[in-house]
Amino acid sequence: MLNEKRNTIGYRIKELKTEKHISQSQLGEMLGVSQDTVSLWEKSKSLPSVDIIIKLSEIFSVSCDYILGVNDFCNIRRPTMTVVTSFTAKEANCKHLQTQKNRPQNTGGLFLLF
Repeated sequence: MLNEKRNTIGYRIKELKTEKHISQSQLGEMLGVSQDTVSLWEKSKSLPSVDIIIKLSEIFSVSCDYILGVNDFCNIRRPTMTVVTSFTAKEANCKHLQTQKNRPQNTGGLFLLF
């Protein structure tokens, strides 16, 4: 019976919220819903929409499957994004840029690295 409870969406939301030290009202604000709505989810008296489950997955960095109770693997690897505003060919350690003649040392561009 206890395992069944742990696999409910409400239990998972409450567990994740508690781990991150987020209140019902704070989570509701993040999701654009009321504190009462979050409370209903936690008590399994209501279910969040698919869009909300996706947002919960993003907020808590877990898979939707974990929130839905499909599996017990809560952590997923999400790529981190680094914004590089400028770099030199030497800093980039890129042979192509280093070997091109007439290429400025500072590209001054905006690059997103994953």
